[in-house]
Amino acid sequence: MFNNFKGLLKMFYSCELDKVTSRLMNRPALQYVYQDTDGKYIASDGMIMLIDDSGGGQLSLCWRLQMPVPAPTDLKPLADWKIVYNLAKENVRRLWQLDRIKYTAGLAQIDNFLIKESYFKIALNFIGNDSRLLIPSRANNAILLESRDKKKAALLQPLNLKPGDIKTTDWDVLDDFGNILFTTKNLLEAESFGFTVKLHK
Repeated sequence: MFNNFKGLLKMFYSCELDKVTSRLMNRPALQYVYQDTDGKYIASDGMIMLIDDSGGGQLSLCWRLQMPVPAPTDLKPLADWKIVYNLAKENVRRLWQLDRIKYTAGLAQIDNFLIKESYFKIALNFIGNDSRLLIPSRANNAILLESRDKKKAALLQPLNLKPGDIKTTDWDVLDDFGNILFTTKNLLEAESFGFTVKLHK
């Protein structure tokens, strides 16, 4: 019965949205896929945001495919998602070709911006092969990946990291409460455990 429910839910929104929900207990609103009042589905862990306006039915305020129950109604999940999305669109500088992206040590380099390769591949799978990649004018603005029909979009926050520092960078692996389990220079190793991985401060 549960598998049938999961299959039904996938008809409404893409499974990639669940992949970017946060595990961290200190940001409970980001643990769910949120459905806006106009039917759009949004999910984010604070570094990546996926937006799906491809016409899924109206379900509920929040969903989590791994545990498909609504979140408490007093949560205000992703309340500012429209502001973040509009800001990204306003700060687009130019189009970047997908075949110009370089992959190194678990990172995707887009112009001089670095993001996790795993995030970029989730976003690319979510959008599809007709993706348009738009880079921002400043490093603190999000990279925008969108479908040509504008029905799907992904915002990717660049890391505070320069290409020359890739080999010397430390990554923290966090438990669900934000405690550091261990630190490593190998991002791919860090991500293999399935926990939250953040750039070491």
